[in-house]
Amino acid sequence: MKIKKEYSDAMKCTLKAYPMLLAHKKALQDELKEIKINSGIFGISYEQTRVQTSNINKMTENTALSNIDRERELQIEILKCDEKIRVIGDAIDQLEPMQSKILHMKFIKKFNWTKISIELYITERCGRYHQNFGIENLAYLFYGDKAVERSPSKKAS
Repeated sequence: MKIKKEYSDAMKCTLKAYPMLLAHKKALQDELKEIKINSGIFGISYEQTRVQTSNINKMTENTALSNIDRERELQIEILKCDEKIRVIGDAIDQLEPMQSKILHMKFIKKFNWTKISIELYITERCGRYHQNFGIENLAYLFYGDKAVERSPSKKAS
């Protein structure tokens, strides 16, 4: 089975973006923690002798409501990141063990070919073969039959 080059390249880009997806999730979680710490309670001021309630609640309510909305958005984004991470991880785990190990080491752990060759006791050429075969399998898994390159049919004379 031969996979079209654009689908193979797209799968490589997806695998290369995996560590960035993890970093993005961590940044979202940090922002969510920051919002929970700064909840907007400090918007009320008691400096005046007479305080009108309409003046108090505007700043406090606006801050609290915007924090609640942002918190929901962040939670949804974190769930989306978790789902993408899970799908990619599950797909890699479905490959043959050697392909799975190589893709994990190359794209997730960012090992170079020398280190991969030493750890798995294989040549670099063999490693690249397993990597390319694994990427083709992932491309087929993600994109289905549209990723398969069809050989031109022979016409009868």
